[in-house]
Amino acid sequence: ADGARPRTATSDDPLGGEPDPLESEPDSDEEHETDGVFAPDFVKATAVDVYLGACDRLKLIPVQQFIAMMDRETVSLKHRGIGALGGQAVFECVRANTCITSLDLEDNQIGLGLDADRGGLRHVEEALAANRVLTLLDLSHNNLSSRGCAALAAPL
Repeated sequence: ADGARPRTATSDDPLGGEPDPLESEPDSDEEHETDGVFAPDFVKATAVDVYLGACDRLKLIPVQQFIAMMDRETVSLKHRGIGALGGQAVFECVRANTCITSLDLEDNQIGLGLDADRGGLRHVEEALAANRVLTLLDLSHNNLSSRGCAALAAPL
């Protein structure tokens, strides 16, 4: 209520020290915009246009935190309720993004209702096969079956 940012507890300071930048809301993405249009370098490196196009096509509201962070090396979107369709939009972007090396998508229900045997995770597989910079991906607690995990491991 006082406008203070959340604090993260540490072993040295159990009441909290500096805020964890991965758990905090990012600064606005307006720095990448000129008159409401993203700068060409930002578009090329982040594939924001691919993400927004996928969101539009899938009738989804874009996750503003993802847009604001997609030019960073480390992106945390855990516990955001992205879901299976939102995961599709994120991975379409990841396929072409040249900035993100670490992506945390823990607990977003990305695999909910998808059948790995029928290609339900193909968009993730294709993104992982095409992306050359992502080195860490956390998909824990996303309702991925053992077959789904095996399918995602194949392109790696």
